[in-house]
Amino acid sequence: MLRPGFLGAPQEFGLRYCDGKPAQYNMQATYRGYDFRQAQGAGLRSGRGGRWPAAAAGGSSNLVELHELLESHIMVRRLKKDVLDDLPDKIRKRIPIEPDPAHVPGLQKTVREMKQVEQDEVGGRISGEEAVRARQQLLSEYYRRTGPAKVQDARAHIVSLLEAGVKVLVFAHHQAVLDGLQAALREEQVAHVRIDGQASAPLAAAASSVLNERRKAAVDTFQRDRACRAALLSITAAGTGITLTEAQAVVFVELYWNPGQLVQAEDRAHRLGQRRVLEVHYLVAPGTADDTIWRLCQHKLGVVGGAMGEEDAEQAFGAVGSAQKYRSAGERLAQVAEQQQQQQQQQQQQGASQEEEVVVISDSDEDPLPAAVRRRAGGGRGESTVTEVLSDGEEEVAEMGAGRRAKREQVERAGGDEDEPPLQQRRRLAPAPAGPLDDASVVLL
Repeated sequence: MLRPGFLGAPQEFGLRYCDGKPAQYNMQATYRGYDFRQAQGAGLRSGRGGRWPAAAAGGSSNLVELHELLESHIMVRRLKKDVLDDLPDKIRKRIPIEPDPAHVPGLQKTVREMKQVEQDEVGGRISGEEAVRARQQLLSEYYRRTGPAKVQDARAHIVSLLEAGVKVLVFAHHQAVLDGLQAALREEQVAHVRIDGQASAPLAAAASSVLNERRKAAVDTFQRDRACRAALLSITAAGTGITLTEAQAVVFVELYWNPGQLVQAEDRAHRLGQRRVLEVHYLVAPGTADDTIWRLCQHKLGVVGGAMGEEDAEQAFGAVGSAQKYRSAGERLAQVAEQQQQQQQQQQQQGASQEEEVVVISDSDEDPLPAAVRRRAGGGRGESTVTEVLSDGEEEVAEMGAGRRAKREQVERAGGDEDEPPLQQRRRLAPAPAGPLDDASVVLL
């Protein structure tokens, strides 16, 4: 440290800034009889899946004071948003997916075991220390079962992104999940790279420099080869130290206990060299370990942000909006066809309404009579039906068989001018009241 003892001894620091309380059990996570993980009395939160560590309970205290000490004596911090003004935005989205029905029984079995541990503790059949250990083991088991249960929907989401022409980074934690996703990419014949921290048998005893060369080769392939459309990455093995700015989207199939590693993994693509707005998709399955881990990430980011002076740091995950999964090519084509059909129907309806005109007829240029209405409907330009509604409510209907050419000829025979006002034309063409209506006549008031 730059100033040893500046923040006190470990125990003093824990009591002051980590909300340390006397430990109920002498476990490995305690320090000299104190537990700094959660506040006394916060206990466990009962809910779906048994009793969980309360996410908003303890683990931190006096963060404003800690921030002031760090900033005034030790810390010099520059934020990326203040240094890289031209860096495109990063947009987080929470994509809800459904767990694979084939894995639901295993998840439910773990949930029942959690509830049984709670009942055994309440009934005095196991000690509190044994209950804590059992919960931790079952929570890890629940997390391990959650990943494979998400693979089916995750595969469909990733393939939909690739079909849309998106170059994507795919992060997961468990090797079984990465294996399932890689099988999907191979089925779709998608060129991809994989960095998971695992070495094949021949390379297991190789020097670390050889493994680093393979890691660099995978990064170069993704960055330079346009045919390479995806990168399968381990959150812990590939979340730092590499640049993959050719990606247009980042997908997290699994969450992780440490939100800092998630943010670091996001920034493999959101860094200097990125030219487009980056979308980050978190695939979250309700009714799995994701429910607890997501809230835990919010809480931890709030603690770190409080020490660093970021009051809204917790909202980095808390304000992430929910979005829909990307549709497959077939679903997108079906939606386009439906939209086109709706547009055609709207155009037909608009065309039908435009074929009807309402014209007010009056023998007065100043004050048209609203009772005299002529409706022209259907038919072509030369053939239409003329309906006149008289002021006394009576109607007379006549078939108009002549078009504009016939009308012009009648005007000329009557000695009129085609350019004279329409009202005078109608008066000139009007027959004697006692005579029959011909096919070009109108009735005037």
